[in-house]
Amino acid sequence: MTPSNQAPVSEPSHWDQRYQEGSDGWELGQPAPPLDRFLRSHPQAPRSPGRVLVPGCGRGHEVALLAELGFGAIGLDFSGEALREARRLHGETRETLQWLQADLFDRRALAAAGLTAGSLSGIVEHTCFCAAIPARGRNTSPLRAGCWHRAAGCWGCSGAITSPAGRPGAVIQSWWQPSCARPAWCRRSGSRPAVRWTSAKTNGWACGARHDPDRLPESGQATMGTTTLGATAMDPATALAWALLSLAAAAALGLVILIAGLALVFARAPRLAQLPAPDAAASVALALASTSLTVVVPAYNEAANIAACLSSILGSEDPCGDWRVLLVDDCSTDATVAIARQAAGACGSSAPRFTLLDAGPRPVGERWVGKNWACSVAMEQVQSDWVLFVDADVRLQPASLRRALAQASAEGADLFSLAPRLSCGCLAEWLVQPIMASLLGLGFPIEAANDPASPVAFAAGPFMLFRRSAYAAIGGHRALAAEVVEDLALARRLKQGGFRLRYLLGLDALELRMYSDFASLWEGWTKNWLLGLDGDVARALAASSVVLLMFSGPWLLAPAAGLALLGLAPVGLAAGGHAPVGLPDQRLVLLAALAFALAGISLQLVLRLWIRRQFQVPLTLWWLMGAGGLVVAAIGPVSVWRTLSGRGWTWKGRPLA
Repeated sequence: MTPSNQAPVSEPSHWDQRYQEGSDGWELGQPAPPLDRFLRSHPQAPRSPGRVLVPGCGRGHEVALLAELGFGAIGLDFSGEALREARRLHGETRETLQWLQADLFDRRALAAAGLTAGSLSGIVEHTCFCAAIPARGRNTSPLRAGCWHRAAGCWGCSGAITSPAGRPGAVIQSWWQPSCARPAWCRRSGSRPAVRWTSAKTNGWACGARHDPDRLPESGQATMGTTTLGATAMDPATALAWALLSLAAAAALGLVILIAGLALVFARAPRLAQLPAPDAAASVALALASTSLTVVVPAYNEAANIAACLSSILGSEDPCGDWRVLLVDDCSTDATVAIARQAAGACGSSAPRFTLLDAGPRPVGERWVGKNWACSVAMEQVQSDWVLFVDADVRLQPASLRRALAQASAEGADLFSLAPRLSCGCLAEWLVQPIMASLLGLGFPIEAANDPASPVAFAAGPFMLFRRSAYAAIGGHRALAAEVVEDLALARRLKQGGFRLRYLLGLDALELRMYSDFASLWEGWTKNWLLGLDGDVARALAASSVVLLMFSGPWLLAPAAGLALLGLAPVGLAAGGHAPVGLPDQRLVLLAALAFALAGISLQLVLRLWIRRQFQVPLTLWWLMGAGGLVVAAIGPVSVWRTLSGRGWTWKGRPLA
């Protein structure tokens, strides 16, 4: 008889001698590799803190691993020699590490050590009783030990049992049964947990079916009841990390597409031409000398804008042989009329060059919205070949009228519209207008609008130059009295009538400052957002969501990913279980999310640099684009609500419903 067989296998002395001899063939010198990998990187691995028992711990490698990961680890063995080796290798008892020499089947000893019902978060089963159970008899099965009742989970490393003596092989299999309020494996009213056994021949992760605790497998046998985990549910922390990564990547990709799309659109978009060279100027001047133009400026409570607008128009180079400016007051209640007269006088303009017209009250029983009434009244006084509608918040360069009229005549346009350069003055504009400028630049198809074969039509209301005969043929503003977005409606009517539409960039010819404060900005964009997207509610809400993701997303996701990373202690260094231990793949995902979010912020700066080059809009407050995204995102649903319900849907205080 060999020394290791001098005592029964169920006695501590048997195992003491085997540890002294070094005849414990299962010793790997490290934690079981599958368990190590599982605890560090698997999405279903438990998270510290928690109190975990490792019965039959041997030299304690798995106990030390759990303590390293921040768990309160308890190594239990009935071999004093095994625990002596464990203390030598891994240190004495401390806050996260405890060694306990006791018989797993001695319930009183376990209770005296504090291992009572509900005291554990989990148990690592390491084949400690595979040989002992048959020798002890099933009535003393550890599965009946009260300390196993209500354990939040049971982790296991079970190997091939190669001999009745219980010597496990080197191949280790691991599995995890997630915890729940009432563990699924607790049977018979939750009195005891059901056991799962995994075969050493099973490759990959496996989850066994429940087996009756009273029908335990014999030593050397591994009863199979396994199902491969094809798709495991992510734990909340990992799911959050992936969600942050997905959103940050989507935001960055959206910004890349936006910038690339804008660059492509503006590279192809037609622009307002400069005046011809002197050798060709004579023929152009001759053509313009024989034509006539009326500039119509509809105004309602424009005291803040009218002086600058009229001064820029009246100070223009003569666009043609016969031209005049007609200001139509739409029953303003502020000082618009008085300021307009002063501005015209300061420019030395009087009749017939400048005329002030009172639009009068709108007809009772008819629905007129926006500037349609004022424009219709003005057209009763217009007899010129061309008529240009200019908004009161527009500023023209001195040569703008002449350039526009010359190109419209040369290209045979019936409607010649210019996209202005947006300018900002107040905080609300700096937040919103750069975003809106980029959306407008990408969202409205300039090429298609200029293609006679395409049904797409678009025009910019601040500057619309009509051939008067074409304007009259489509019915003008009078035919569209109830249209809130009248510029798009006019463009569609004109193109559908077979007339020629030209929509060009006029960024160096006219400047538009739309709003002077947040209230007017909010009113204006909520008026137009839904209708500008053809009244499509789904598109309006989707566009708001995309803006929120692209512009606000990076500024929100970057700190979220950073805080998530800071909330994770370095792998294995969580002290006392007070911080969640980050898994390597989880950290990698969060780092990627942070990188994409920072890339999104950088791309917003690139976008503003591009806008500065194209629109001459400074970088002022570019770092508030995240806040601007929140405002624009809110405009969408509010516009949908106001447009559909009519509540709060106004233009300069006048109801539109």
